Amino acid sequence: MLLPHNNPNLKRHFSTSNISTKAIFSILSGLYDLFTKEAFGLRPDICIPSLLTFLGKNYERFLVTPSPIQWYFPLEFMKKSGLKEIYSFENLKFPVKEEHNPLGRYIGRDEIETFNLFLERVGKSKEPFLGIYLSFTAHFPYFDYGPKYQIIENDGRLISRYYNNLNLLDDLIKNLYIYLNNNGLLERTIILIVGDHGQAFGQHQKDNYMHHRYSYNENMETPVIIYQPRLFKPKIFSFPTSHVDILPTILDVLEIPYNPDSLNGDSLLNSSTDKRYIFFYGQEGIASCVDPNLIKIQYSFKNKRCWVFDLKNDPEEKNPLDCSSFKYQYELLYNFISNHNSKLIQYNISNCEK
Repeated sequence: MLLPHNNPNLKRHFSTSNISTKAIFSILSGLYDLFTKEAFGLRPDICIPSLLTFLGKNYERFLVTPSPIQWYFPLEFMKKSGLKEIYSFENLKFPVKEEHNPLGRYIGRDEIETFNLFLERVGKSKEPFLGIYLSFTAHFPYFDYGPKYQIIENDGRLISRYYNNLNLLDDLIKNLYIYLNNNGLLERTIILIVGDHGQAFGQHQKDNYMHHRYSYNENMETPVIIYQPRLFKPKIFSFPTSHVDILPTILDVLEIPYNPDSLNGDSLLNSSTDKRYIFFYGQEGIASCVDPNLIKIQYSFKNKRCWVFDLKNDPEEKNPLDCSSFKYQYELLYNFISNHNSKLIQYNISNCEK
């Protein structure tokens, strides 16, 4: 990463889901999505507060992405929060990247042109503002952006294209840092870099490509870096963290009041965060719980089966353990699954009534 190292770095960070719609909902709400295939952020009756809600109406807010927004984004959730300015594949006029694959047809606008538009929009913003950029370059099918960004020979393997596109993404992040610094914005800006989910390349199962088929670490772990040295002390978090922790952390550092009991996450400024459990839901129908000691317990709704991985001693998840030795954590996961969805729905109802 090209940012200076005086920033929080979350080394064992897990997404709340292996699909983008649910993951982005959690980043912006501090809540786990439904532990079903339904994405709560797409419901027309949603009234859940988001980061935009907490920031208030005096913040300019805009979103830029080269990809089709309907594919993966909790659009209803963000529109209800007041996000009206959206630049995406649908209304951008930049060159189209397109590739046909046995898995489907993939299209997106040129990533570099789109990111430059994002920088221009940042430059036109009145402070305070919230700018969201959602990259597509690290997503399947990993469009080829030419030899300039190749750190590995383009040998036809998907993972080679993926690494090259991560190099492009690093370059864009560097350009953002330089732009903010050159325009006197860096000292007044919080930069949050986070992946929505992981990306798999055939690990564990022959069909484990992209992200949505399994809940192994390669599908669920993501990088997170928060940069603003005036507000955050340098620190590496080695205990498990989750997307739901991001919102309360940002609100705490900005000194914006909120009710901690209304969120599923904990602020990383809270020293007790390393004593709790995190949860996530895989679209393939597997619910998981990771404890502070990196014990990962999983339950399959489809097969009615439970198993455990000890991520400290078995980081590659090769040796599943029997759940009988982890009764407390199994009951914790079971109780969470049993109660979470109804709590989220009731919380939404109460916010709609307000």
